[in-house]
Amino acid sequence: MKQDERAMAENTVSLIVAKKTLFLYNLNDPENPIELAFQNRYGNIVAYKWFGDGYILLGFSGGFFVVISTHLKEIGQELFQAKNHRDVLNDIAISTTLSKAASCGDNVIKIHELSDLKETFAVITLDDERGLEWLEWSDDGQLLAVATPSGNIHVYLTKLPVLGGAHGSRVAYLTSLLEVTIANIVEKEQPVTVSVDVEPNFLGVGPYHLMVGMNNRAWIYTLGEDSAALLRDREYLGTITSVRVNSDYASVLYEGKIQFHLLEGETGEDEERESRLFPSADQADMHITDHALTADFLIYSTDTGGLYFFFIEDWQTVSDYRHTTSVSNIYAEPSGRRLVLVDSKGEGHHVELIGTTKIPPSQVPLLLYNGEVTLQTASGRTAPLVLSSHEMEANIHDYSHEQLRKALKKNIALRRFKDASAICQVLNNKQDWEVLGKACLWCLNLELGMRVYRQLGDVGMVWSLQNLVDLEDPLLLGGHLAMYLGDFNLAQDLYLRSSVPVAALEMRRDLLHWDQALHLAKKLAPDQIPYISREYAQQLEFTGDYPGALTHYERGVVNTGGSEEHNAACKAGIARTALRCGDIRRGVNIAAEMNNRMLKRECAEILENKKQYAEAAVLYESGNFHEKAASLYIRLKNWTKVGQLLVNINSPKMHLQYAKAKESDGQYHEAATYYESARDYESVIRLLLHNLNSPEEAVRIVRETKSVEGAKMVARFFQKLNDYNSAIQFLVLSKCTDEAFQLARTHGKMELYADILGSDATPEDYKSAVKHLIRSAQSSGTEDSESIQLAIDDAKYLFRLYMAKSQYREAAKTAIIIAREEQNSGNYRHAHDMLLGMYGELQRQKIRIPADMSSALLLLHSYTLARLHVRRGDHLKAARMLIRVANNISKFPAHMIPILTSTVIECQRSGLKNSSFNFAAMLMRPETRNQIDEKYKKKIEAIVRKPQKTEEEEPGSPCPFCSSPVEETTLECGQCQNTLPYCIATGRHILPDDITVCPSCKFPAIRTELMKLVEDGEDCPMCSSALEVDKISVTTNWKSTVLNPDAQD
Repeated sequence: MKQDERAMAENTVSLIVAKKTLFLYNLNDPENPIELAFQNRYGNIVAYKWFGDGYILLGFSGGFFVVISTHLKEIGQELFQAKNHRDVLNDIAISTTLSKAASCGDNVIKIHELSDLKETFAVITLDDERGLEWLEWSDDGQLLAVATPSGNIHVYLTKLPVLGGAHGSRVAYLTSLLEVTIANIVEKEQPVTVSVDVEPNFLGVGPYHLMVGMNNRAWIYTLGEDSAALLRDREYLGTITSVRVNSDYASVLYEGKIQFHLLEGETGEDEERESRLFPSADQADMHITDHALTADFLIYSTDTGGLYFFFIEDWQTVSDYRHTTSVSNIYAEPSGRRLVLVDSKGEGHHVELIGTTKIPPSQVPLLLYNGEVTLQTASGRTAPLVLSSHEMEANIHDYSHEQLRKALKKNIALRRFKDASAICQVLNNKQDWEVLGKACLWCLNLELGMRVYRQLGDVGMVWSLQNLVDLEDPLLLGGHLAMYLGDFNLAQDLYLRSSVPVAALEMRRDLLHWDQALHLAKKLAPDQIPYISREYAQQLEFTGDYPGALTHYERGVVNTGGSEEHNAACKAGIARTALRCGDIRRGVNIAAEMNNRMLKRECAEILENKKQYAEAAVLYESGNFHEKAASLYIRLKNWTKVGQLLVNINSPKMHLQYAKAKESDGQYHEAATYYESARDYESVIRLLLHNLNSPEEAVRIVRETKSVEGAKMVARFFQKLNDYNSAIQFLVLSKCTDEAFQLARTHGKMELYADILGSDATPEDYKSAVKHLIRSAQSSGTEDSESIQLAIDDAKYLFRLYMAKSQYREAAKTAIIIAREEQNSGNYRHAHDMLLGMYGELQRQKIRIPADMSSALLLLHSYTLARLHVRRGDHLKAARMLIRVANNISKFPAHMIPILTSTVIECQRSGLKNSSFNFAAMLMRPETRNQIDEKYKKKIEAIVRKPQKTEEEEPGSPCPFCSSPVEETTLECGQCQNTLPYCIATGRHILPDDITVCPSCKFPAIRTELMKLVEDGEDCPMCSSALEVDKISVTTNWKSTVLNPDAQD
């Protein structure tokens, strides 16, 4: 019985009880026998057979054919049931060899496949018999015997020996026990039938001969166009295993030996070439396992893994191969170019699997041609079978896109490049063409490869392939193509085996694979090692491996017969890398000895980076880089050298540094001279006034240069001397008309002031002068502050007049003047509100906002935002706004020192160390140092003394106009040159996808930033109006609201 676990031996006895039930007695379980009953309509049990793994086939007298299983889980279930015969079934038989079952009844025999009982393999009707009683198979399944009630026995041949062979496109196969059929499958010639004298157990066919036989005897037939004739028969020294035939010779394998002989014409005249026995006498222990015969070679394998090629023309073994284990079978192409061997382990090299096709049972392949396998069936016929890899429609236009891709892969794998090219034409996809192009190159198909890459438009590859067309060395050609495909290791192997092995070295050099190149050069071109070492060193130097670069530069120097240019490059490399490795003396000496200006500059830069300023300065000077040398000598305070070099330097920066140094040494005349050559006229004027006591010369320079700051200094100088006439003159020259006016008013010099102004005065200047003259006349003895307030009030009245008369442009100019005065007085909120109100009025009147009004409002709002973010603890935003204000600190004269102090502190807090240092240095100037709050003075001094100049770059965000990256607080795009609107919550430029507008003042803001302020209880930073979170929405058409495109100039 069938168990869950396979039994080691038979364990069940079965018998029929009363022709109705099947009794199963398990020897391992005698207490629980099983008795199976069947349907009454089946009739009596006639016969039953066990088969397979515990299955039973039963035949019933009613003609029924039933299969059951003895597995405990399936007991009582019918796996198959059929009424096989109309009236009666008398017997059944099973052949395990054929895997077939047969039943007889009435006058009919039916044969089924055991693997699929639903399939009826054959039906045999005996018309001369009225009934059939008994049938049985022979042990080998070849014969089926049937007995009849009349005493007749009929024996049927149910299985032919599957015996066949092939040569080229010709196949020979057994069609009956004494008949062989020969057919040409490709050329479709009329088959030739050959009657043989014995039932053969081996067969071989060649172009002109057929060889069949059994045991140790063989019969040789010559083949004609439509007939065959026995040529002769021959006996051998052992039982023949197989034969192979070509046009002239037969190879007969028997008992581990091969008898190789002529098929016909053995005359004895040239016995040596008529026959030969393998192995030879000196190889008596060799056992041959298989053989193959082509037109030129006899190939045979041995049980020790040997594979031998015997060249028939030279009558000697010309090649052999030793496999790792015993070879079982070999199969050669008809040409002999390729051979497949199967070893005893069933192992082999990797192959490219392009498809799988199942061969039907009991069929043997004879011939494979163009994807079609010719199979020999057990019935003595041939059947064609197309491999799955070759199943393709004739019209590729019927394929879907995915099917075309699969067809392309198949055709490429089968090396059918023309068909693959046609498919690529239909797909018209660059990637598919590239796959085909690479496949063509792998197969050395240059012609089609060039067509493919021409289709791709790859001109470089086409030219490269054209250069290879006339190349005769296949290994060299393969190396070039492997290199083109990026398989450099394969390319190197092919190059080294080719006629031009140095090509491998050239490839590695071109690829910058220097280690491999040096290894190859030792064997192929030792004279190239220095040049490769130099190139390798240059790459190592570039990647920062300076010790390795130094070593290879040293190896690259050629002592005799070398190129001067090559040696110079090596020495230059030694100088640079020696310096980088710390060998300063060696590097400097080499650089100084060489007449190479650029090398000296490179070495000097290396030394400068290493803070070896003295050596760097010497090399700069030696290379005539006077400016660089002078800058280092200035660092070293070697003023003598600086003075010598300044003759050759035109840079104002150098002259300025030298002038400062001379000034610090107290050499004021020389300092003034170099300040003047550096065009720092303010410093010249300062020295002339305060150190050299030459006011006349200072006045001359001011008049010549029109220097505003210089004029201020001269004016203050005369003011200290109580020379008010000169002071007023130079104040006007320095554009300090307000200060000149105040000085003139204070000292009664208004007429002189008016004369100096002359035709250059503006209407506002005259108006202010007249009003203040009247004021002075009416209220003598009033304080300066009252006069200043009156000036402001006058402008306000004028502003109101212009607004009342709707002269908005004039009102805007007046508003700017008022705001500037308020700003100078420190009333930043008043100035902010004045500009904001005028800004809104101009927008309502669709008048373009003046640039100076926009910039003034921006600075005031930035100051407001800085205070807001300091209060909220957002130090980075506060620092950015304070930097903007501090860069325009001259416009905040009333609070210059506090603003700069706040800027230093906020920058330090937010990590903007470099900015903090710069503004701290500005505070520590002599004229401002004493004004610093004592609470912060020591901290600011520490920042200047021990500067930390690390500062992260300001992050960027997209320009709202062109989306180019722009630093967050930069309000001008360098790409599109647009002035960018700023966010009223942060002072940064707005973002194109996160814009909102204040409902009151209509100024834009970054929505998320404004929401944060509103959620913290803040009002609008610009107009101070209350905001609600739910009313702050994203504005899509922001340009029409913010940019005011309809405004007119």
